[in-house]
Amino acid sequence: VHTLGLLPLFAYYVAQSHNLIPPSYRSEAFAVLAIFPINVASLTLGLPGALAALAVSAGTILYFFRWPDPAELFAMAWLLSALLGVSYHELLRRLEVYHERLHHQALRDALTGLGNRRAMEEDFARMQGLAQRTGRRLVLTLWDLDDLKGINDRHGHQAGDQALRDLADALRHSTRRGDGVYRTGGDEFAGLHLDLRDPEALKERVRERFADVSVGWIDATAGDFEAAFRAADERLYREKARRNHAPG
Repeated sequence: VHTLGLLPLFAYYVAQSHNLIPPSYRSEAFAVLAIFPINVASLTLGLPGALAALAVSAGTILYFFRWPDPAELFAMAWLLSALLGVSYHELLRRLEVYHERLHHQALRDALTGLGNRRAMEEDFARMQGLAQRTGRRLVLTLWDLDDLKGINDRHGHQAGDQALRDLADALRHSTRRGDGVYRTGGDEFAGLHLDLRDPEALKERVRERFADVSVGWIDATAGDFEAAFRAADERLYREKARRNHAPG
């Protein structure tokens, strides 16, 4: 409403500017000044705002000035269409940015900032296809924080959340650029690694930063995501069982 109210204000200013604007050019001067509120109304209110601005502009011209001749009407119509085009383009750009932001948030784990399981599934298809096309190996790793329940029971959930963040940082800093790292739920994390030749070395690098973690891995160059995930999960829990029964 405030923006559309500028149109009559500009018209009044142009009509009263006897020494600045010749009478024969006042319609054009008003059209130039009207660009700003029309564009703002289009950007903020979309097509309804543009139509409202057009109606206010037409009523203002009829009230303050002579009706434009056909050439002026054509020029003003062209100007309005250009403004609507720019406004429509800007709205689409904003919608695309907003959609990308929502998509990014939908693929992120809020606690750790890592990708979530949905992000992992999307990356798995892309990285497996790349591995098969280039003759490389894709390794899927699953990581589990040992005794998260005990940490929560002894020290509270804030300590448990911090442990999850610490493990996420350990994975983030121990993997290579281009590897994918994800939190797939609860105390379970995962990684996707192209041409990872020595998973044992990766395990040791992670444990240097965060000791209380178990890991299982599988060659996922072939097969579907769910089968690879289940196989890695079985190896992970065999590793957890071995560690839990290890002496000391």
